Amino acid sequence: MPSSQTAVEVLPKDFSKLETLLSSKLPASGMIYNVLKLRQTISENGRISVKIYANEDVDEWSVDTSTFMGVANVKGLPQNLVVICGPKNGPPKETVMQLLSVLDWTRENQFEGIDNSIAPVVIEEAKRRGELEENDPIELFYMQKEDALQIFNEKDKIVLSSSKLRVSSLQPRDAVMVQDRWPEKRKGYLEMLEASIESCSSGGVYVDLAKEEAIDGIVSDESKLDLVSFAVALPFGSIHAFHTELDHRRKGYGKLTMKILAQNIAKAGRVPLVQIFKTNDGSKALNEGIGFKYSHDINLLHFTPK
Repeated sequence: MPSSQTAVEVLPKDFSKLETLLSSKLPASGMIYNVLKLRQTISENGRISVKIYANEDVDEWSVDTSTFMGVANVKGLPQNLVVICGPKNGPPKETVMQLLSVLDWTRENQFEGIDNSIAPVVIEEAKRRGELEENDPIELFYMQKEDALQIFNEKDKIVLSSSKLRVSSLQPRDAVMVQDRWPEKRKGYLEMLEASIESCSSGGVYVDLAKEEAIDGIVSDESKLDLVSFAVALPFGSIHAFHTELDHRRKGYGKLTMKILAQNIAKAGRVPLVQIFKTNDGSKALNEGIGFKYSHDINLLHFTPK
């Protein structure tokens, strides 16, 4: 049984110990590990706030008994982003309830990457308190940080050094384009993207239209960069909003986008993670083709208060 009746907030002085414990449970602990790494890098006055809770006092933490919950929020938005990580065989119901009791249930809560052993308790409590939107089953894929840092092969380097393409992080101003071209958006999605591009990681492929339109190799205008493929890592710890424009598909741009984003995530000290719907065979093939591996099945749940 938990040692206290309420969850304990993890303080900055204990972040190193928590990072060590979560590191021993990778990749299963990847999402909350990434939330912790984000918390360690953002400022108190930034656009994203993060709190992490444990079911036990720090002196009692262990791989076999401890469960942790991370709650991230883009300031001013109505929803919290919630991730939970417990022991390999799942925590007791009482432990999950202990953590859920500290949530603000008057707000929307987006539960991301919830393990199958934890999801039934979250679903039961969410339905008791309000409305719950259950999404299709999802699989979590990961990449080792070391592999992500060396992800570009010689062929990639040759293509990028001699073509009209530019591969880089996104700019905050690109958030408007990402929002316009991504169908699954909610209220506050633009603000979420802007904050994520600023504080998390992103990646995209830009086509230099001036070079593309050049005649006989002569560029008649300054560079005009058009974003044709993009993806963003959101505060809950995994990649989201992966999209390539229709007329630029089957050119390898999607792979380049995921590669630069995976590399950027690894450079920030986090683990590249991507959530993929079980039925999305195309996305699985693309991500496995660049080195992502299956971790485990997870649940994505959205709670709306009464």
